[in-house]
Amino acid sequence: MSIKSTVKKLCPEFMLPLVRIPLDFIRRKKLTAAIEKYRKYYQDDLSGNILSDCEHFLMTGRRNVFVMRAAKEKWHYTRLAAFPIVQHWSGNFNADRYSGFVILDHDSPDSVEYTKNLFPLCGMSGKYRVMKLKDFLNGAHVRKDELIIASVKGSNFGEIKSYAGENNMPNDIVSTVFGKHDEIQYFDVFSPEGSEIVIDAGAYDGITALRFLEWGGEHIKKVYAFEMDPANFSACEANITSCGGKITLIKKGTWDRDETLSISSSTSGSSSSRISEEGEEKAYLTTIDSVVKDEPVTFIKMDVEGAELKSLKGARNTIIKHHPRLAICAYHKREDLYELPGYILSLVPEYKFYLRHYDSHEGEIVLYAYCE
Repeated sequence: MSIKSTVKKLCPEFMLPLVRIPLDFIRRKKLTAAIEKYRKYYQDDLSGNILSDCEHFLMTGRRNVFVMRAAKEKWHYTRLAAFPIVQHWSGNFNADRYSGFVILDHDSPDSVEYTKNLFPLCGMSGKYRVMKLKDFLNGAHVRKDELIIASVKGSNFGEIKSYAGENNMPNDIVSTVFGKHDEIQYFDVFSPEGSEIVIDAGAYDGITALRFLEWGGEHIKKVYAFEMDPANFSACEANITSCGGKITLIKKGTWDRDETLSISSSTSGSSSSRISEEGEEKAYLTTIDSVVKDEPVTFIKMDVEGAELKSLKGARNTIIKHHPRLAICAYHKREDLYELPGYILSLVPEYKFYLRHYDSHEGEIVLYAYCE
């Protein structure tokens, strides 16, 4: 029985808020100690700053620290979704024709503040008011000259779009999901060297594997692309037809052993397909070591929806013997920020790290590792 469940069982309900205070303090102290243990291995100030931002988020649950970093770095954002399509924002977003903004507050307690902080990034000014999503969906009045903004990560955005379409609403509706150019993620830290043998773990639709060919050019000898989701694998097959045979598709996910599990039906066919006990689709898993054998792998990229640590364990021999550069997503689990670097260093203590962040919320954080 966990400490949390034991406390709930033994303490009267009215005492629980008081008990949570010291427990939260202990939890946060342990989290800080675990993250700070590896700070000295990061190689630049930006990595350290991002690490501090992540630590702040894990302590407080507040995403605004990421918005502030996005504004400071003057990122170019590409994921401005709109209904009907207003325009794709490419540096400046013209919102002068709106007299004000309606923020749909439904995603998290800090969503209104988060959304307000995004206004300067896309040139928005003017008055705003907050409306609960349920009130919007129940027909609350919105003027024609107001821009409707779905807060934080665009949750329920499909529901909002459907409702607006069904009711012939004339308003533009914008989702506040902004991200750095997808093209640079995994490719903005390391340059191609020699003869590259690349692992793309979590290939999704095969586009990242193709970008490895663009990134490396004549340096790319081979790309192993692992994808366990049948629907995604079909997309990979369709997308890599003109790769000249340099991409080897493997219809399996990466893991720490050979195993057959299930994929959640709710995520199958998406970029976030993941292992689930209740899934209807079968997923076949294997280790990187068993596939590449003794090939001198030079680069491993992983975005496997929380299975990164297990996948690294399945690449243990490859990492120890060949010291490949690594680009590992480190945001799917709160433990990733210390468990992933900790495991890598347990295999090869000489590894050094960079941390980069490609979105205006807590997602798309990548841990880069290399040996000189």
